[in-house]
Amino acid sequence: MSQASDTETYFEGYSDYQSVSKDIGQAVRDAIDAYAYIDGRHSQGARVRATNAASAYRRILGAAIRLLPELKRDAETKDELGEIYTDWTGDGNDDDGHIDQLQALSFQSPPPDWLFEFVVQIREAAWELGYLQAGRSRKAEQGDPVEKEANSMFRE
Repeated sequence: MSQASDTETYFEGYSDYQSVSKDIGQAVRDAIDAYAYIDGRHSQGARVRATNAASAYRRILGAAIRLLPELKRDAETKDELGEIYTDWTGDGNDDDGHIDQLQALSFQSPPPDWLFEFVVQIREAAWELGYLQAGRSRKAEQGDPVEKEANSMFRE
C-alpha cells in the first residue's frame, strides 16, 4: 500500500514585464506593417494574395486581442482607453465595433478609412497601457521642485 506524500506542489507564476512588453511591441509593429502592406498594394493597383490577406488579418486582430482585456479593465479610469474600447467593441453604440468590422472585412478590396484609425488606436492603446514605454527613461527637468525635494532627502 503506497503512502500519499504530505508535501504539496504549488506553482509560482509571474510575467517578465520586459518580455511581455517586447512581445506586444512586436505585435503592434506587425499590425502596422500589415495595414501598410494591404494599403500599399491597393494604392498601387496590385493584387493581394489570399495568404497575405489572411496574414494581415491575423496580425491586426492578434494585436488588438492582446490589448483588449486591459482596455476593458482600464476603460473607466482613462478617457482615451474608454473611447478606444468603445470603438473596438461597439459597446454602447448601435454600430459594430472595429473588431466585428475587421472580421467581416475582405482584404481583397481596398481598406476602409476606419481600418487606418483602428491600427493607429492599437498603437495608442499599447502606448497608454505602458507597453511601448517600457525600458524608457527620461531625466527630470533641472528646475523640478519635486525632484529637488526628493533628492535632498537622500543627501542628508
